[in-house]
Amino acid sequence: MTSNPLFSVVIPAYNAGSSISSLINKLIKQDYARMEIIVVDDGSQDDTYTICQVLSSKHSCLTVLHQENQGVSAARNLGLQHASGDYILFVDSDDDISTEYVARICYLCEHTDADLIQMNWFEGTHQSGFIDGLFGIQRGFIPLDDYIDTVLQQRVNPPWNKIYKKSIIDAYGLTFNTMLSMGEDLEFALKYLEHVSTVYMSSDKVYYYIINPNGVCAKASLSYFADIHIVLMAMKRIIKVKNTQKNHQHYADDSFVASVFRFIGGCVIQGISFTNIYRALSTSGVRKDLKKMSNLSFPARIRWLLIRLNLYHLIAALYAAKNRNGIRI
Repeated sequence: MTSNPLFSVVIPAYNAGSSISSLINKLIKQDYARMEIIVVDDGSQDDTYTICQVLSSKHSCLTVLHQENQGVSAARNLGLQHASGDYILFVDSDDDISTEYVARICYLCEHTDADLIQMNWFEGTHQSGFIDGLFGIQRGFIPLDDYIDTVLQQRVNPPWNKIYKKSIIDAYGLTFNTMLSMGEDLEFALKYLEHVSTVYMSSDKVYYYIINPNGVCAKASLSYFADIHIVLMAMKRIIKVKNTQKNHQHYADDSFVASVFRFIGGCVIQGISFTNIYRALSTSGVRKDLKKMSNLSFPARIRWLLIRLNLYHLIAALYAAKNRNGIRI
């Protein structure tokens, strides 16, 4: 274990035996004395834990924790409990990093002192290639209002594209919501943002997000509607807490409607009945949420209307077309 680490990298891992060794070795080979790596094995059924233990015996900067399978949020929370770095980063075990990852993280931590550092990233696959995760970003310190808009638009949801101050996480007891099966990343970002005064935007792209075709909407669940309702409450709270002069609510409403639209499409494709979808929209509070929304953009208004008219077949067809052809719905 390194003493007084500048930053801790928390890696939740579940059945990551095919990728975890390469990822850890990429971090370790970048040879930075003030880096702490914490891998949390979330009850893997393969050899993930054994691989990490072997690596830990050779490298003092690596700590390996184990828990019964509780999900990625619980794994991240356990990593946070044991992290001792001034800054916190998250890396997913099935993603990748560049050979400049550690150097750039070190530079950003030492030279900005921002409450939150937002990084750019690459997304795609090694087979098909990668594109920028964010386009047209402003580098440097940015107005908090502008960043709130970006978050509410759900453009930067994942925790792996941010650098957090551990002191803020500890001071306010911030954790990932283990009750959410979807949206826990965004909810955590919103809770953290309540306590942020300065945001630094970095154009550095040192993280490779590997797109999974079997992602959230491909395995949609009725529970997602209750989850997105909770996320909407967190969106409203950040708007109220920051109490800015800017009208952020329409960004929150637009992205909420888009999420509900996608989840309905995913549920229909999964074979979930219209009756059960309608019931979930009602019991989760989502239908009431939608009824209160009036200041929507034109595309969001179309989505909203299709949802309100219960045209789930049409929503599913549009959702499938978007997935097939990359059309923006």
